[in-house]
Amino acid sequence: MKRGVKLPIAMAAVFLLVPLAVWAAEYDAQLDWNRKAKLSTPVSGVVAKVQVRPGDRVIEGDVLLQLDNGVIKANVEKPKADVQHYERLYQEAERELERHQELYDRTVLSDHELELAHIAFTQAAAQLKTAEAALAKAEFDLRHSEIKAPFNGIVVLRQVNEGETIISSDTPPLLIEVAEADAMIASFQVSGGQLGNFKNGDKATVNVGGRQYAGEVSAVGFEPIAKSGKYLINVRFNTKGRLLRAGRPAKVNVP
Repeated sequence: MKRGVKLPIAMAAVFLLVPLAVWAAEYDAQLDWNRKAKLSTPVSGVVAKVQVRPGDRVIEGDVLLQLDNGVIKANVEKPKADVQHYERLYQEAERELERHQELYDRTVLSDHELELAHIAFTQAAAQLKTAEAALAKAEFDLRHSEIKAPFNGIVVLRQVNEGETIISSDTPPLLIEVAEADAMIASFQVSGGQLGNFKNGDKATVNVGGRQYAGEVSAVGFEPIAKSGKYLINVRFNTKGRLLRAGRPAKVNVP
């Protein structure tokens, strides 16, 4: 009789476990970078230093590449002096115009003399604006003679060496790529009928090489992928400081 009593309890335990197995779905996924920056420069010049190589970790603001900027620095000085010079001329022309206008209002000055003061002021303003534009361009070139890390990350690509010449163009050449260091995404595809099971913020677990990482759904596709007709799901997770690579296979478990 006692053995007969225990049997239903054991069976009930089995039935309780069955929904748990169905509740968690597993998907084959592939790793990709959560964020990646393709870095270049719009300035022409000779590469003086390249301070990183693929695999190096960088901190936001680190200098990754530097052009020989001796000439670029010198090019800043002339327009800077021009701005100071034309600012003085502009201020003087402004004072003269105000003085001429006052005399004209008192009928002491002719129309022609007032017009000449207006012309002188307009010319001074134009010269100052031209000098300011030249200075802004020179300072822009100086700022972009260095490539800096846009965020904490890992260098994943380097396509430049010291001594090479970079030629500025409408589409500057790709020099360095940096990917975010501590976050990646695991991507997988689902059918249209499964889309309703996912929404941004849903918790998920990513398994890579036997290690598990807590993550959450960060993107649910709105259009099917052309080749498969399925929809892309991205799960973002923290790598816990471990160096993982894009393209690695992974398993994603979503409740």
